[in-house]
Amino acid sequence: MRLSTLTSKESTLVFRALLTAFAFPGRVSQLPRELVARMPALCLPMLALTDIETTMCAPDQPELQAEIATITGARTVASREAQFVMHDAMPTDETTLNLHRGTTYQPELGCRLVVAWNVPTVPAVPPLPDSTQLRLSGPGVVSGTTLTVNSASAAFLAARSVANSRPPMGIDCWLVSATGEVIGLPRTTHIAAMSFAGSVPGKN
Repeated sequence: MRLSTLTSKESTLVFRALLTAFAFPGRVSQLPRELVARMPALCLPMLALTDIETTMCAPDQPELQAEIATITGARTVASREAQFVMHDAMPTDETTLNLHRGTTYQPELGCRLVVAWNVPTVPAVPPLPDSTQLRLSGPGVVSGTTLTVNSASAAFLAARSVANSRPPMGIDCWLVSATGEVIGLPRTTHIAAMSFAGSVPGKN
């Protein structure tokens, strides 16, 4: 087993990093480095946030899904029904649009999505081929905040925008790098294309 139970202190540290990422969407937060050194960073939000009263799914990694369920007691269900979903690659449009968005009266039931993020957080100069910058806006977003994405990420973020087009329903998302950097994208964050370098399908 690669994963282990988080102590109360460790869970609190992970939760604070995730909360900070949501408080300032698009700004990089950092998961505890000592935990990232011990186990995959992508799994830390799931270990900290899921428990016996929640449902989860990690369709790309069934072995890790089983480990998380064993450690936390969370019940595994299909991704369209899960409160917490983890992907080690950008989910397809179909997958994203099928995630639970909550209801008008219970928007808190919308999915919390944890996705592996391998795009550099600092834009390259000159821009890399197949990349574009996206402008973020909404509650908590610092003016001028941008994300640099490749085509796969741009397509996912476009699908995310569609999933969040009927507030207060929607999905909340954390982008997590292998080194534990976290970018929060709550459903209230709007994303729009700024400029393109290369061909990037999809729009926001």
